Amino acid sequence: MTAVREEGVGFEIAKGVTLDSKSDDIRDYVFRRMGEPERPDGYICGGEVSALAVMASAYDHSLELGRDIRLVAKQTSGLFDQIRPRVETIYEDLTEAGFLMGKLLLKRIGGPAPIHELQALQTV
Repeated sequence: MTAVREEGVGFEIAKGVTLDSKSDDIRDYVFRRMGEPERPDGYICGGEVSALAVMASAYDHSLELGRDIRLVAKQTSGLFDQIRPRVETIYEDLTEAGFLMGKLLLKRIGGPAPIHELQALQTV
């Protein structure tokens, strides 16, 4: 959100759906939104299921990814390596994330620790 504000880019956060929503509900929401005036021209998806729902909605509106709609998605598998047109992704290693969370939790259980010792950043 800091980058959005700094760049002055318009944004909206989907109302009524979350990453925990069923894929059909996400698709239906995005489909409706794509049919409205001043539809978004890009989507940032926090997961693969929501990204696939956006892709399905775009297809159903005859919108082309990369031309009419831009999409960036968090990827936790190799799924988007097989999708055409290519989808821009940010990869998260869930195994490493789980390991780091466990490590930090054990450190926290061990007693007070400075906040910088209770944070980790995944790098690719």
